Amino acid sequence: MYKQSLRPLIILDFDGTLLFIERLLEDMARIAKTSWDIQPDRFHETYEPAKTEVGSYSIFDHLRLLGIKDEDEAERVLKEDLIGEDYGYTDVPSAIERFLEMGDVIVWTLGSPRFQNLKRELCPSIKTIPFIITEEQKRGLPKEVERLDEGGVYEGSLYRQVISVDNNPRNFMEGAPTWLRQIRILRPEAHHSDIPTPSGVEEVASLAKIVI
Repeated sequence: MYKQSLRPLIILDFDGTLLFIERLLEDMARIAKTSWDIQPDRFHETYEPAKTEVGSYSIFDHLRLLGIKDEDEAERVLKEDLIGEDYGYTDVPSAIERFLEMGDVIVWTLGSPRFQNLKRELCPSIKTIPFIITEEQKRGLPKEVERLDEGGVYEGSLYRQVISVDNNPRNFMEGAPTWLRQIRILRPEAHHSDIPTPSGVEEVASLAKIVI
């Protein structure tokens, strides 16, 4: 028997929704130049080839492709430069505070655990929020959320409304159940901004525009 929740479950994507990944990439390109003499053009032209088949990116895989194989040393160098910075979008702190007042919040992200957890430290607004990492293609809902006819179940609670927010239109579920509300945040500077929002998916320009 599941515990009924009167609050919605709010599932937030990470890169491009909460984390300004393009800004972080520019800083990592700078670090690659100063620490390992990797030219920015070389860094950026190998960005896409460094991704996995499902589009997952890790700076450690990228650096290995560029000849830097010591992940522990690479992580030390990156943290020394990056920790203390906030790479969250400017609308994130107030939105997270509001979402936590209105519902139960989790972050669902695609990527390697080591890199995603490093990036989590660079977005302090989400440091206390459950963080689900997948290395498989995202589509609809994480496997940790069980789908029933009447709602979604997460950690023993039945939610009659689940809200999924993502910047990548490919991650949304076709034919979603009525209890699943899908919202695409369209940030012009983020990846995937050139792809149209699917039919049936809401579109907002800022987290501040999401009404719960």
